Amino acid sequence: MRMPLQLVHCSPLGIQPPTAALLLLCLLPTPPALAQEQSMILLPPHTNNRAFAVIREAVPISDFRSDSYPDETQDFTAKFKVEQTLVGWTEYNPSTCQVVDTGAWTIITEPNYGPNRFGIENRTVSSGPCAGQTWPFNFSYYTWTDKDSMDPDDLFSLRWHTADGLFAETGDWLAKVADPEYIGDVPGRRLGIYIEGHVGLWTGSQVLEMDGKQMVYKTIDAFKEETDYYGAKARGKLNRRGILGAALAQKQYNPTYTIFAKYIIGGIAAGKKFNEATQKWENVGKTFPGVFRCDSLVNYAYKYGDGSYIRNMTEKSVRRWEAQGEYYNRTEGSGSEGLTPNLLYNTLPDKR
Repeated sequence: MRMPLQLVHCSPLGIQPPTAALLLLCLLPTPPALAQEQSMILLPPHTNNRAFAVIREAVPISDFRSDSYPDETQDFTAKFKVEQTLVGWTEYNPSTCQVVDTGAWTIITEPNYGPNRFGIENRTVSSGPCAGQTWPFNFSYYTWTDKDSMDPDDLFSLRWHTADGLFAETGDWLAKVADPEYIGDVPGRRLGIYIEGHVGLWTGSQVLEMDGKQMVYKTIDAFKEETDYYGAKARGKLNRRGILGAALAQKQYNPTYTIFAKYIIGGIAAGKKFNEATQKWENVGKTFPGVFRCDSLVNYAYKYGDGSYIRNMTEKSVRRWEAQGEYYNRTEGSGSEGLTPNLLYNTLPDKR
């Protein structure tokens, strides 16, 4: 349900960033005496009784400030293939409460990872002198559609303007990829100076990962802060709790980290030990830790929790001698089509 539209006093072309679904009605004095600002234009003198209204629906993620982007850039969360309504404008006559012009949009800087769309939506004013009036607004929209991008942001710039030349507003927008949403989602990020990346497994509240030494939990904020965040991906119709359960089953065996794609499944390994007293081989078992890299852990969890690998692997039982007269059969896996964190991440079809 949309929030009720709220009338707020503001100076012409000097708008403060409002909250979601906030309608600003700004009366333009006659004649205007306006200095040109960074994202505004100098309006010519006129005698028409005109004002503009704006509805901002894209909710800022935070009090966004960055030296990498223009001042007053508004960020918002962009979910994969989910259209996000950004902002809507209209020009009206404050004396008659009649809409004069819904204006037109121009794309100043194209987004890289999804299209903009523009369209008219009707909204009803809930307070002020024009309360009860239903006005058409010209809205802008954005949809992130690129599933293969490893960039966490998509910067673009839009300009709304009226045909009479009285109003023009330019805004910089920063779409930010969404956090993992469901158990079994795979968040990814760069790995320092290495190009192969790093992945984890979303538990519903934390990221489970091989961190270079052992299997650990991290908050999503801690995961994102270490290096550039890719986003989170998954595939449809998952046995999500099965995937998480497979990873947690390995955690109880205190898995260790490897730099290689080859992995070893932890557990109780069956083996044989030669009994010197009886001069016979006896069946024995021994608990072994697993050995995983970040991507092989996620790949393993998908295989044993959901029934199929993300990247194909070949597993086999390998006889490992612990000492003369004692060996254990341990299950080892190696890639049949190549495995790196980035390859695994890019193979998943659904981006958050």
